[in-house]
Amino acid sequence: MTFKHKLSCRLALLKDRTMVVSTALLAVAAIGGCERSLSFTDPATGMVTRLVISPKILTLRQNQVADFTAVGLAATGDTATVAVSWSVTSGSITDTSTSNGKHYGRYKAASDTGKVKVTATGHPGGSDTAVVTVTPVPVASVTVTPTSASAQVGQTVQLSATTQDSTGAVLTGRAVSWSSSNLSVASVNGSGLVTGLAAGATTVTATSEGQGGTSSITVSSVPVASVAVIPTSATIQVGQTQQLAATLKDASGNTLSGRVVSWSSSNPSVATVSGSGVVTAAAVGSAIITATSEGQTGTSSITITNVPVASVAVTPTSAGIQVGQTVQLTATPQDGSGSPLSGRAVTWASSNGLVATVSGSGLVTAAAVGSATITATSEGQGGTSSITVSNVPV
Repeated sequence: MTFKHKLSCRLALLKDRTMVVSTALLAVAAIGGCERSLSFTDPATGMVTRLVISPKILTLRQNQVADFTAVGLAATGDTATVAVSWSVTSGSITDTSTSNGKHYGRYKAASDTGKVKVTATGHPGGSDTAVVTVTPVPVASVTVTPTSASAQVGQTVQLSATTQDSTGAVLTGRAVSWSSSNLSVASVNGSGLVTGLAAGATTVTATSEGQGGTSSITVSSVPVASVAVIPTSATIQVGQTQQLAATLKDASGNTLSGRVVSWSSSNPSVATVSGSGVVTAAAVGSAIITATSEGQTGTSSITITNVPVASVAVTPTSAGIQVGQTVQLTATPQDGSGSPLSGRAVTWASSNGLVATVSGSGLVTAAAVGSATITATSEGQGGTSSITVSNVPV
């Protein structure tokens, strides 16, 4: 049998050997073609002429293990005895056993990735090298913490994402992207910082290598801490109106908008208030108007006065009567627009009580021949009637 034929048979036997790989090993080894190793003895001596390592090319995940075989071959193609040492450029390798001229080395990949050279060196001399490609362990799941959180508008929540492999082991250095299902409620930046924008709910998702984890975010409005009503007090006349305004603030004194405000009056018979804070004076008196929002209140004191008397009209404006007769006068208080005012106090007076007297109800009695001016007064305003008294005819 020729040397080449024996060598090919030996290499075929090496390729058929089942590698011992950890149960977690998912890589598929691709055994490359034979490479000519260094010749370190004279073929004529019948000693070792080649050192061959198998497999030549292998792909592993981080921290996974695989077995390599190194065998020395004589010029005849038969297995030859040779001492072998192992070395790697990353990770570790252990010489596990030797049997029938075959040396077994168990390699464990490190946590770094990339190309690694596994070298078997024969003693005396010669070596062969295999190349291992170490790839990252894929992300199997992503866990986001906290899984749920609440924040007020304007506040932030920091989320964190933990990437894990299929066994639950934590994976570091993996790229993570963040997204929010409702950007009008909350936004999230590239580091997982969530900012509340408006009241509502959203789901924030962290994604790495096609795997995702979520956190449920609830955003609430900043609570109302105080309510201020302006003006704090006002005086208006019956029939008039006064617009009130409520200013809502948070605990920091920041003004809040878009909140529901309800209005009420402590004395609706004196003053009523609309849903927009418009107060209408109904009668003389006082009332407290209250604005309420989210359980907080503010008030304004409202005083209602009568419309002032602007003028007094006395009817008849003049009259002639005989001594001993009477005439009834009427006084009508009026506002600035001439509208009559009811319920106002009126006093009466005569300019000449010897000629004519007047009662508190405006009844004039003629006492003697002559003339007198009867005056009706209300709230400082007066009106008059001219009275002429004559003798009773004989």
